[in-house]
Amino acid sequence: MATVGLSHAADLSFHVPAPGMTLDQFRDWAESDDYPERGKVVYYRGELYFDMSPERIDSHAALKEAINYTIGRLVREGDLGRFFPDGAGIQNKTAQVANEPDAVFAKWSTIESAKFAAPPEKHGRHTALVGTPDWVCEIVSDSSVEKDTKILRAAYHTAGIPEYWLLDARGDDILFSVLSWQSDGYVESSTIDDWRRSEVFGLEFELTRSRDRVGWWQYDLKYR
Repeated sequence: MATVGLSHAADLSFHVPAPGMTLDQFRDWAESDDYPERGKVVYYRGELYFDMSPERIDSHAALKEAINYTIGRLVREGDLGRFFPDGAGIQNKTAQVANEPDAVFAKWSTIESAKFAAPPEKHGRHTALVGTPDWVCEIVSDSSVEKDTKILRAAYHTAGIPEYWLLDARGDDILFSVLSWQSDGYVESSTIDDWRRSEVFGLEFELTRSRDRVGWWQYDLKYR
């Protein structure tokens, strides 16, 4: 198996070609004690993309909390399937990608048909789900712009993931894209008065933010 040297460890975000590493070999490495304990690593077609940057509280962690709260509750209360927050890895052989999205959702029908499933455990554990979920979400940070908007957008489309939410709260306005799968690429869903239509959930969503009692950003994801 190819070995990966972390000679760029001083950088917060960097790219390492790994032409000798297969997707299965990457997963073996990811489940070993040699895998980095912090940060995220994306495998895409023999390339490794490292992001060791800490998450910004105001534009990333706080936003992720709102997504997890609303979508997680929606899925649980409606018994729609399984929702996984940040930390659950996915891998897709068609796209040759392995990643840990900021959030993942799969319908029961998708799971029960084995389109998205847990692989046999290796080393007494598994850290990734295999196949094609129904929905993924990524929150853009300063170090992940190219990865989220280009690399993963292409990878998720090749994997056939029906819906990709791409969020960016670093600026004065929140950029909230609900991207629906089409044969020639993802396209923006319809928007009416800041409400975005999600075909996966069959609902419209609005994302807003306001300052809380101590001046921190607090996000609110509503649906109708």
